Amino acid sequence: MKLLSTYLRGKSLTVCFAFPEDYDMANIDDLNVSIGSKQFTGDDIDISGKVACVRLKSEDTYKFTGDYPIIISIDDKTRGVIPIPVGDIRFVTHRNNLNNASTNEENDIVIALSITQTTIDVDSVLYNVMKGDR
Repeated sequence: MKLLSTYLRGKSLTVCFAFPEDYDMANIDDLNVSIGSKQFTGDDIDISGKVACVRLKSEDTYKFTGDYPIIISIDDKTRGVIPIPVGDIRFVTHRNNLNNASTNEENDIVIALSITQTTIDVDSVLYNVMKGDR
């Protein structure tokens, strides 16, 4: 699995999945995101237009240390359930003041999805921070 990026534990993080412009979001019956053993479903995932985001606050990442795989699972009406392994994120130990309500934009990741008639995959160039390439 590819290492996406390294973050300080206790920092907030938003992971977003960008669907292609031609993808019909009404085809999604269910959407699940796993980061390590933590599952995000339903109200945990913000969908706006063609982008689905999971926001981890400081309190969510404070106990993370090491590598955590990210997997998105899409239940598509025409393609069925497709789990997509995205890659790992690493959290390193750091003495960090918690701000549980914080959402640090510099830590945001946007992952572009590629969807065809038969497959859903991760684009080859995909790990962009919202404020530029990382």
